[in-house]
Amino acid sequence: MSNDRYEIINKAFRIILPSLAEYIGKTLFEYNEKAWWNLYVLDKLGEKSTKTLPKAGSFEDCINNLDIHACLLIIIRNWENIFKHKMKTRQLNYVHLLLDIRNEVSHVTTGALKEISDEYVEHALDTMKLFMQPISQDIAKQIFEIKKSAFNVNDEPIKVHAEKDKNNMSLIDMIRTVGMSTFVKYYDTLEKASINDIVNILEKNEKYTVNTRSTKALTGKRIFRNNLQRQALGIISSANNVDENIKKKAIEIIKMKGEILESNKSPNVVDKKGKDNTKYFFNGKLLGKTPLVRAVIKEYIKNNNNMTLDELQKKFPGELQHYKGYKFCVIENIIEEYAEAERINGKRFNMKDTVVLKSGQNIVICNQWGIGNINKFIDRARELEFEITVQA
Repeated sequence: MSNDRYEIINKAFRIILPSLAEYIGKTLFEYNEKAWWNLYVLDKLGEKSTKTLPKAGSFEDCINNLDIHACLLIIIRNWENIFKHKMKTRQLNYVHLLLDIRNEVSHVTTGALKEISDEYVEHALDTMKLFMQPISQDIAKQIFEIKKSAFNVNDEPIKVHAEKDKNNMSLIDMIRTVGMSTFVKYYDTLEKASINDIVNILEKNEKYTVNTRSTKALTGKRIFRNNLQRQALGIISSANNVDENIKKKAIEIIKMKGEILESNKSPNVVDKKGKDNTKYFFNGKLLGKTPLVRAVIKEYIKNNNNMTLDELQKKFPGELQHYKGYKFCVIENIIEEYAEAERINGKRFNMKDTVVLKSGQNIVICNQWGIGNINKFIDRARELEFEITVQA
């Protein structure tokens, strides 16, 4: 039966591929007619994924050579500049889920087939249907017909979900979906096992419903895929509504993984002198305002290492810092001339913590952050899809 289940999923992928490839091609073509294939397909996918793709050709020749793996990667790697403006956020979440599913069912020899459940197949088909609805209602209906034929389910309306759905989640939403105790109890399983294996383990050990097992498995894997697991542990360890044993276990895992928090207690918002001491969770660490800004900018540079200072300053404009008449750049170049060095000295920028860009430019990051401007920076960071959680 496993063979049949694999074939059902792969058949559904084959059905959505032509429409998806055409949609991607048209979107990229509209964005840059002359260089859409080279800049946003070949350059983004890398050498390994482009071995079978043509270096040039007609529009039809190009899109007809895309496979489902390439299509999903193209959306992910061009999300910020292109597809973010064409799709809802939930569509990106569906893309990541489908990439996980595709990786589990593709390139597996018959002798190496893992047992996958009916609920896993149904979840895969539901995800494809929801993903394709805004792109092609006809293809979405075809996917449902496959599910209907395979599992004898009753007909159901094809409709686009409300803007707030279970896959359009913040980290807090994801933790709640998995469950704090479940996340801690099955931490190693969520980290190392396949989605199907996680579902089977939950079925064996917990009294969850069929849909709940799949949802917890997929959401838990998503936390790890987005490298948010230690941040999730930090949130759990500081939560007020969780068993103390679970909090202690979360802290043990954090220490074991080498990510010891600066504090295991929630910091006070305001100290006796009236100073705001709010802390923020980012990438598994509890940070103050200035360390948070440095960490976010460094992470952005790490993920976008070809950017110049001018490009970074457009991503993090000076207006984010401006507060009560203080107007400094968020990011600045180190200038050797005395006058400029005096202006951007260590009182305003952290001169001991410089970053060298790929362009060769040596930059410093402003250290003037307080309650009056940090929220503007956090809002910008979240627009760039960084997960930041306030800990009061």
